[in-house]
This record gives sequence, C-alpha cells and structure tokens, in this order.
Amino acid sequence: MAGLISGYEYNIFISYHQKDNKGDGWVNDFVDYQKRYNHYF
Repeated sequence: MAGLISGYEYNIFISYHQKDNKGDGWVNDFVDYQKRYNHYF
C-alpha cells in the first residue's frame, strides 16, 4: 500500500497532547531520534 505522501511507502503520524511533551520532552526526543537514525524519516 502506498503512503499518503507521494514518494514514500509509509507515513508516521504522531498525535499527542502538548502537555504530554512537557517535562521529559519524549515526543521531541522520539522525532530527533528518528531523524538521526532512520533515513526514511
């Protein structure tokens, strides 16, 4: 199945409440990790 964005096979959608990212900032850490180690991201 093709992704929603042309040129990509898969899509990642991260849905979270802003207050869930406060404190340890896990959402920002997750996105940064994906950008660093997943060449598809």
